[in-house]
Amino acid sequence: MLGFAEGCDADPIKVATAVSEAVGNAVLHAYRDGLPRGDVRVQASKRDGKLIVVVADDGVGMRPNPASKGLGVGCVLIASMSSEVSYKSPGRGVRVTMHFPCQSTATA
Repeated sequence: MLGFAEGCDADPIKVATAVSEAVGNAVLHAYRDGLPRGDVRVQASKRDGKLIVVVADDGVGMRPNPASKGLGVGCVLIASMSSEVSYKSPGRGVRVTMHFPCQSTATA
């Protein structure tokens, strides 16, 4: 993921931290409640002065996990690392879209 941050004015550590947290959340929380394991997809592109990274799964959707032993700060951490973040959970799965500043005009 750091390769996508190259040439951008985003802090590569912030990009890596936010993306790692989003992927970790999907791995830990998406495929529970008897759902078979599935895929976690990561897509990155550079456009309109932004590095846009999407992490998506087809799991249970975004809902509390009472069995989680985590601190519950993942979404806050992602928001603090990115310039903009959105979550979509249309029933099954979650799509996290993170934006970071990037002056590169190349499309990755």
